[in-house]
Amino acid sequence: MATDGSDWQSKHSKVTESNRYMLEHELDCDINFIVGLERKSMKAHKFMLVSRSCVFYAMLAGPLAEQQREVELPDVEPEAFERLLQFVYCEQTSVDGDNVLSVLYCAKKYLIRGLIEKCLAFLKGAMSTTNMCIIMENAHVFADQELRTQCLTKIVLEPLPVLNDESVTELCSDCYSDIIKSNSLPLKENIVFDCLFRYAQLKCQRLGLEETPENMRKEAGNALLHVRFPIMSSEYFSERVEPTGLLSEDQTMQLYRFFARKKTGDAGGFETKERMPMFVARRFKHVTSGWSYSGQREKVDAITFMCSRDIILKGVQLYGTDQGQGQLSVNIRLVQEPYRANMLNLHKVLETDGKEQVYSVLFEHPKTIKKDKQYSFEITIEGQNTFYGVEGQPVVESETVQFTFSDSAKSTNTTNTYRGQIPGIIFDMNKDQS
Repeated sequence: MATDGSDWQSKHSKVTESNRYMLEHELDCDINFIVGLERKSMKAHKFMLVSRSCVFYAMLAGPLAEQQREVELPDVEPEAFERLLQFVYCEQTSVDGDNVLSVLYCAKKYLIRGLIEKCLAFLKGAMSTTNMCIIMENAHVFADQELRTQCLTKIVLEPLPVLNDESVTELCSDCYSDIIKSNSLPLKENIVFDCLFRYAQLKCQRLGLEETPENMRKEAGNALLHVRFPIMSSEYFSERVEPTGLLSEDQTMQLYRFFARKKTGDAGGFETKERMPMFVARRFKHVTSGWSYSGQREKVDAITFMCSRDIILKGVQLYGTDQGQGQLSVNIRLVQEPYRANMLNLHKVLETDGKEQVYSVLFEHPKTIKKDKQYSFEITIEGQNTFYGVEGQPVVESETVQFTFSDSAKSTNTTNTYRGQIPGIIFDMNKDQS
């Protein structure tokens, strides 16, 4: 394209501004990309591309560089490539719920690290029931283990809304397997099977396959091996599971023999242990906004609690920011009263989106909480204002465990039994007690 003769350079004194002008007006471009199935022409400058990406360097300047001035990119969406070019030239671009996954794919393909981080930050702050499976599957594809684990944790805590959403078909069978093999999944086994059966049905429908036992078994994949058939009732197995034909004849007969032996002996390789799901004791009836952490002194949000039976403490819930995306730097301490025995010290940075009210922080090493003993959570938070709870309940019953909450003398940020931070306690039942 001919050089623009006007003095546009003086009007765009910043490097990023002049870069944007060169890109948008296609001035002196020396490479042309044919992008997507619609074969859209998009021009750029080799110098900019090779200076920002090792992949572009190998493609356009290295020993294996393509010498032609035109490169076809059939697997990339034009809008996504346009966003990538904007970021390469200007360090700025916009992503939203409609384009973030295609932009992430493009950024990963060409190893534009800053754009990858921008997309992942957006996804972490925009998780919902309808996009959780899409995010988890893409985290799996792009080997982002941190994001994948974050999705898995959220799904396992409250699985039914996600597993009942049609977007569940976005998951490959490996990702679906990781959900239903979790020992913490809070679902009865007949519901686990029903969800998997529906997943296989929807996968067949999506692929245009007939819903035969063979096709559904193939789409269920290894996930079928993680349903705990041995802990079902024999009646449910014979009336609901066996007629579907998802299990092979050998698997079916092995399980029938297991039931006939009063659930002893060989169960055909299926897990025979009951799940130990995580539960949440929620303190507040309602949520509002405006809880502050500003001030010269370090402010502590603390609450004391006691349980009616032994539990395994798995984590704690905290409120997120109430005014847009942000970071909360959190220090969590757990002590046993009255001697102040220290049980846990944990530092965590929460990425929040300003919309989701409650965030779950799980402990790497769960703690045993003894019945009728007092314990206190003492938490310091640095960051912007958050949501907080009101109409707190001194006594909460969750899964046959009664939690009794009381004020802590260590609470200097006014969290107490009736208002404040620390909305929930995440726990397992202690199966070993009588």
